Amino acid sequence: MCAIPNDLENVRERFVAELTEAVYPVVLRHGAKGPSVDVELEVWQAIDQAVSQERGKVTPSRCEDVLAGWTDAAYQVALQKGFDGSFVDLELDLWKVVSSTASRHSKTRTDRSGFTPRRHMRRLATA
Repeated sequence: MCAIPNDLENVRERFVAELTEAVYPVVLRHGAKGPSVDVELEVWQAIDQAVSQERGKVTPSRCEDVLAGWTDAAYQVALQKGFDGSFVDLELDLWKVVSSTASRHSKTRTDRSGFTPRRHMRRLATA
């Protein structure tokens, strides 16, 4: 039984990495100021914190709120760094990439044991 929390943590870490990988280019494309390595690290930290804060709180009725929180985490990094262009365009682009990454992650990822992150996220919600 000790493997379940480790598996859940691995799923969470992979998910944070996938979100960061998807969000980071959007932030850069909108002209985030500063060294790209710093931007990427700050995006990763913000998303990691936002995902961790939702642990145990994810329910189907809160799905859009959770996605909005993850989107806002990346948006706040861009605001702090400064960026070129429209605030609305950046936020909409971030929303699109966060929601599509979360959807893709929950529907298609399986590991060798046959479990999906969606099942694990349900377990996280009840932990």
